[in-house]
Formats: sequence, structure tokens, C-alpha cells
Amino acid sequence: MKKKKKNVVTDEKKVNIVMGTKQPIVYYKHSYHVYCPICNHDFIGSDYLKTVFKDNQKALWLANMVTHHRHSHITWWNKCWGWHGGYYREASHFGNYDDEKKKVNEQAKRVIARKCADYLVLHGINEDVFSMLQNTEEKTLEVVKKVFKTHEMPAA
Repeated sequence: MKKKKKNVVTDEKKVNIVMGTKQPIVYYKHSYHVYCPICNHDFIGSDYLKTVFKDNQKALWLANMVTHHRHSHITWWNKCWGWHGGYYREASHFGNYDDEKKKVNEQAKRVIARKCADYLVLHGINEDVFSMLQNTEEKTLEVVKKVFKTHEMPAA
């Protein structure tokens, strides 16, 4: 029995991602899809966030990425709310939901800033965009500033 190959990001795909061939947001008739450069997949965007950031596509992309990262890339977060969630919350000394969500969102913003640096620079998603999101800490903005200092626009 052959082993199924994992979805591997090749150098060619990386170049396409960095050079911006994947648009941050694609609109369809009844929904919109948001591109995640971390997992190289599109996901359905939040209707609520679309109403909050109706005039700012960059903030809309970033807010959707924070939510996507929390639910799809931080596996323990979903375990806290699943069938045995009470055990996970108790074992990890989970506090108030809103406080924990703020912590996880800040962690997600910093991870996005580091892992998506080239993509952020290419699309102009800078510290001003990060500061539009709720509860963005100074520590997170410092990470974003550092990313923009160390990464340059790719040559055309």
C-alpha cells in the first residue's frame, strides 16, 4: 500500500505565495475566502468580521487570520471546548474565557507576524493594521516593527 504524500510546499509554491499570486481575500456570491500563508489553504471568512472591518481589507484579512490561527493551528484551544473540554481547562488552569482568548489572540498575532513576514510586507499589512485589532499589546507591535525592518519587498 502506497503512502499518501503530505501537502508539501515546494520552492515554486513558496515563490508564488511570496510574489503575491495568492490574493488575501477572494469574494464569491454568498461568502468570501481568506488565504492563509501558513498552511497554504483558503478558509471561509467570518461574516461578523466582514461587518466590523467593512472598509478595511487588510484589517479584515488579519482579523480572520487571528481567528483561523486560534482554531486551526492551536490545537489545544479547540480541545478546551470539545467533549472533554472541562478536563483540559482544569488541567491547564484555564481562567476566564475572555482573558484566555485575549492571550491566545496576542500569541496568534505574533506568530502571524513572524511566519507570514514576507506576505505581510508584500501586502502592506503593517503595525497600523495590527493596532486596529482589539487588545493589541505593545509587545506585538514591536514584533511587527521588527518584521518590517528585517524583511524587504521581493524584487519584481
